[in-house]
Amino acid sequence: MPMNRSNCICAILFVLLMAAASGFLHAAMTFESPLSGAVRSNWFIINFVDHGDGANALDYMGGRQTYPTHTGIDIMLYDFLTMDEGIEARAAAPGTVLAYVDGRDDRALESVPNQIFLRHADGSVSYYAHLKMNSIMVSTGQVIAVGQKMAMVGADGTNEVSHLHFGVLDRW
Repeated sequence: MPMNRSNCICAILFVLLMAAASGFLHAAMTFESPLSGAVRSNWFIINFVDHGDGANALDYMGGRQTYPTHTGIDIMLYDFLTMDEGIEARAAAPGTVLAYVDGRDDRALESVPNQIFLRHADGSVSYYAHLKMNSIMVSTGQVIAVGQKMAMVGADGTNEVSHLHFGVLDRW
């Protein structure tokens, strides 16, 4: 299904709602969808931030669509074919690249994923993890515009599915 205005608005509002519900956002910051493609067609949210008390993981609505100590939102691609065709990880808000990790194999279970960290004007830091090997197109210190393509979604780190782990921290 091609991206249209309705899908785009739905995707952006859904991601913003989930991020705001996580308690990690500053009121002054606005975030857009961190992915290209269309919600329900190319990707969907599978896990939310854990608001529980350790062993009792709870998502933003008191449900179980999370796991203990999960600090972001997992946006899953439907399959590896979608990953191989390419879904862009885009800056959800303008910022400056603090750090990144690249070169990890897309389908290897490694402890540190390919990832990018952006500092925003309010001091918060967004991070984008499980990026495709050698797809990162930014450098440390680079100023990034909202919506700018930074990398492609992969499946590295300690997971077996292609997805983007997107999170926002109050501070670095």
